[in-house]
Amino acid sequence: MVGMSWMDAVLHTTSIHKASEARPGVRRLICRAAWMPRGVAALPSPSRLADTLAEMVSITSRSRANSG
Repeated sequence: MVGMSWMDAVLHTTSIHKASEARPGVRRLICRAAWMPRGVAALPSPSRLADTLAEMVSITSRSRANSG
């Protein structure tokens, strides 16, 4: 049963690809969507944001430990 799930996914992807080739405008939209990230991925440097947030958590936990 597990093997069937990936095969269905491959067939589905193949059919979408063929449909996009039949309609050139759709293919362009799919490519454009791939180059328009959203959320944290849209930030110039998502790893820098993660580092900043981790540092903020560290500072907060240290200040709580010192005050209590």
